[in-house]
Formats: sequence, structure tokens, C-alpha cells
Amino acid sequence: MPSKREIKARNYLAKKNFSIFLLSVVIFIALGLIVNSFIQRKAKRILPVSKIISYNNISLSFINQHGQMRNDTSFNKKIRLIHFFHTGCTGICPLMSQSLKRVYNLFQHQKNFYILSYSVDPEQDSIPVLKVYASKQNVTNDSWQFFTGKIKDIRDLAIKKYVIDTMPFPEIDQKMHLHSEYVILIDQKNQVRGIYNATDFIDVDRLIEDLRLFFDQEQ
Repeated sequence: MPSKREIKARNYLAKKNFSIFLLSVVIFIALGLIVNSFIQRKAKRILPVSKIISYNNISLSFINQHGQMRNDTSFNKKIRLIHFFHTGCTGICPLMSQSLKRVYNLFQHQKNFYILSYSVDPEQDSIPVLKVYASKQNVTNDSWQFFTGKIKDIRDLAIKKYVIDTMPFPEIDQKMHLHSEYVILIDQKNQVRGIYNATDFIDVDRLIEDLRLFFDQEQ
């Protein structure tokens, strides 16, 4: 017959094991709820389609920093970020470039993703100037390309194809060039999936989060 001490020890051990069991059940349920909540958020959050770009059939050609001619329609089946700038800009452009550099460093090896930066001052931004500018941004592959071309083509691209009804509050700088702090995310179907203020750190974080979400959904 077990002694009182042994009975007491057994009761204590039984209570301890039961407490461990209850704690394990609670932890298991909590983890399940967390995982389910994460899955629900991922399943529900889909980047909206803002607008289908106008004039998809317009064929405009531009020259990148390598001296290569590229037709804008060649990127129609790619995911791309559209950016208008000029290298002589000392206002918003440097901050925008820093933001896009963050994006480039994170996604430069992402398949079918491009950052396309179009100069609105092609007279100043020649191919050698763009090449130096790209080098300063530590761009080492074609996932970020800088373009120059005819001023009329660049304005048509900016105003008719990307800016009007999609880019909020376009501004005109002192050189009377179309200028905005916003960049546009375009999908493979030429649909606008997001518009972001590239001078706003929080909005750039949103862009990065949206790109990750978009690429996850594309897999």
C-alpha cells in the first residue's frame, strides 16, 4: 500500500501533467488561430485594378542608358514601375531615386519585373548622362532602365498613356516639364495596380509590401 508521501507525489505529478496538457492545448489553438488569420488576410487582400491604360496601341520608342532602342509596348506583358524624372532635378527626384533604389535592391532579380524611368528633359539627359546616373544608383542589370527620346514621344507617353486619370496631382517644374512625385505599378495586362508617392517613406513601404503580395499571388 502506497504511503501518504507517495500518494501526494503522484497527485502532484498528475496535476502537473494535466496543467502541461492544458497549456499545450491552449498554445496549439492559439497557433492555429494565428495561422488561420494570416491565411485569411493573404487570401482576402488582392491589389485592386485602378484603370486600364489608354492608347495601348500607340507605339513609342525610346533609348536606354546602354544606347539600346526599346519600344514601350515591349514591356506590355511585364510587371513594371513607371517613373518620370530628369537628372538635373534637385527637388523631388533625388528622394524618388533613393526610394526606387530600395525597390530595385529588393526585386532586381524578380522575373519579368522592371523599373522604367523616363527623362522629361531629353535635351539634357543624353545616353552618356543617363549611363552615369544609372551607375550612381548602382544599377547593374536591366531590371531598372533609364530612357531618353523625342520630347513629344515622352510627353505623349506621360500624358496620354500613364498620367491622366491615374497619377494624382501632377506638377510642373520650373522647366515646364511634367513632373510628379508619384510612380505607377502596372501589371502584365496593362492595368494600373497601384499609385505611390515615392517621396513618402511610408508609401514606399506600402509599395514594397504590395509588390511582395503581387508576386506571391502570381506564383
